[in-house]
Amino acid sequence: MLTDRIAEFLARTGMSKTRLGVEALNDGHAIPEIEAGRKLSLETYQRLMEYLDAHASDETAGPSLTAENL
Repeated sequence: MLTDRIAEFLARTGMSKTRLGVEALNDGHAIPEIEAGRKLSLETYQRLMEYLDAHASDETAGPSLTAENL
């Protein structure tokens, strides 16, 4: 199920729902809406799946480290 795949990705990467939505779909509200039952077009589903597949091996996809947050 898509919501399970999203939850696993978020748990593994530490990425926020907002960031995933913005990076994958250019919509910071998309992931909570999908979890709440939002219907997806085939194009949107494919974009999200392509993003999850492309980043499947990311250890952490959280914020980039900078001198300010070390």
